[in-house]
Amino acid sequence: MNPSALQTAPTKTLAEDRTEPGFGAGVVSLFSGLRFLTANPAAWPYALVPVVFFVGITLVVGGLGAGFLPKLVTPLLGQWAHKGHGVLGIVVRVLVAIFSVIVGILVGFLLAQPLSGPALEKIVRKVEGTLGAPKWPETSLLADIWRSIEGLLLTSVLSVPILALLFLIEVIFPPAAIVATPLKVLVAALMLSWDLCDYPLSIRGMPVRERFALLRRHLGAVMGFGLGLVLLMLIPCGLFLALPVGAAGATELIFRLERWEARQKQ
Repeated sequence: MNPSALQTAPTKTLAEDRTEPGFGAGVVSLFSGLRFLTANPAAWPYALVPVVFFVGITLVVGGLGAGFLPKLVTPLLGQWAHKGHGVLGIVVRVLVAIFSVIVGILVGFLLAQPLSGPALEKIVRKVEGTLGAPKWPETSLLADIWRSIEGLLLTSVLSVPILALLFLIEVIFPPAAIVATPLKVLVAALMLSWDLCDYPLSIRGMPVRERFALLRRHLGAVMGFGLGLVLLMLIPCGLFLALPVGAAGATELIFRLERWEARQKQ
């Protein structure tokens, strides 16, 4: 990004950072994203798009699984599960239905993000408008979706092997969960933070290497933002807010980080 563009942009909406934005700034940015959405009704339709995709995909996948999988699984149990132990057949059907719903939730969350990419980028542009950031060129719908998929693929390639390894360690040596569980939370926080910070960075046309370098230079702020997202998702209904609130919060965080770096070059 051109530092001079940041130097000339109005910055009245944010207090000047006298020190480098760190862990606390990352957490605060998430609350700023929530405040922006609650105070700007014009952004609500875009904020609802991820929720609609998430709920719709979850219902379709979960409903299909709960409707068809029990019919496929229960015959495999044999006649004994239906006659002498009929209760077992019922329990298996219930467990399969629960499993289908869980899978539906996971698939819904994974697909809602890339499908909602254009709506999330609209939120990013609205937040940047209030911050006084330069107006970036509009992009096509397919380009917005592809950028979301690109970011999701990158984080998956980097994080899934680590999460799988930590899970395997827990299975082989359960006491290791004391260390492995916090590590999984940290990896998930970094993954979520990258996914959402990538929206304001990608619309600038910034190459992936430069995006990664910027976030690495400010790892404390990125981690604070990501852990805040993890906590938000643990709150009832917080999962529905994670994407729109995260996109708005990430936009403010990236703006602060870029502005800080631009001032250091003056």
